[in-house]
Amino acid sequence: MRSRSRCRCPGTPSGRVVERLRLYGVRRDRIFLTGFPLPKELIGGPRAEILKHDLGIRLANLDPNETFRNRYRATLRRQFANHLHTTPTRPATITFAVGGAGAQKRIAVDLLRSLRGRIRRGEIRLQLVAGTRREILRYFTQETRAARLSDELGKGVRILYERQRWDYFSAFSRAMRETDILWTKPSELSFYTGLGIPIIMAEPIGSQETFNREWLRQVGGGIDQLDPVHADEWLWDWVQSGALARMAWSGYIEAPTHGTYRIESIVTGKRVELEPLPLVV
Repeated sequence: MRSRSRCRCPGTPSGRVVERLRLYGVRRDRIFLTGFPLPKELIGGPRAEILKHDLGIRLANLDPNETFRNRYRATLRRQFANHLHTTPTRPATITFAVGGAGAQKRIAVDLLRSLRGRIRRGEIRLQLVAGTRREILRYFTQETRAARLSDELGKGVRILYERQRWDYFSAFSRAMRETDILWTKPSELSFYTGLGIPIIMAEPIGSQETFNREWLRQVGGGIDQLDPVHADEWLWDWVQSGALARMAWSGYIEAPTHGTYRIESIVTGKRVELEPLPLVV
């Protein structure tokens, strides 16, 4: 049997995982700190051109009164250059992801009813993620109609469903590019805060999600949901005040995003010009 100290761990997402592996006896020279392996199509290479393009749009959508952007104008210009937008280009878009098992899908019903007026006025767009589960697709469709939003299906209310898993993965990445707020339990989707997407957290399910929740709070990229029944009030306040834009910025700055490129470099031996990651635990 091979010793634990001889194993090679090419994809370690965070400093906390590095420290845990060292406690298990894995040699430091066999551990590679990479960051989170987010989809390449959401990053756009070592210079993160796609990410910066999308975040430049998102910050304008999340900060319509320029409260956040006026305060950090010089910093944002240095970071985003020509990618920074001055005015919103779409309604503030919320993507609600219930998870593979359809956990907490009832929250979507409360959101549909609470945000109905803003959806109709074109102030908010709601994307409901059904994944590959046809029963969740039917549920969301029925509840959208029950909320008297039938006319908004495919417009102000979009339901993301694909029969095949790989088609769904591609569709989800496309949806993320047009997402301003991700509402989900703190699962592995927590790491999408690194794309500059603020996370509104539903109740965690399991200890790992509890730790993810604390991590999101620590980096400033996520916040616990308030009562979904009254999302029309508190969520809209968070948009108007620029609070969610601040969370988008914090997640982008604090969460490492280029894990896929670093792992690819380790496996192939091809050098990629990326900044080294600090061992933050």
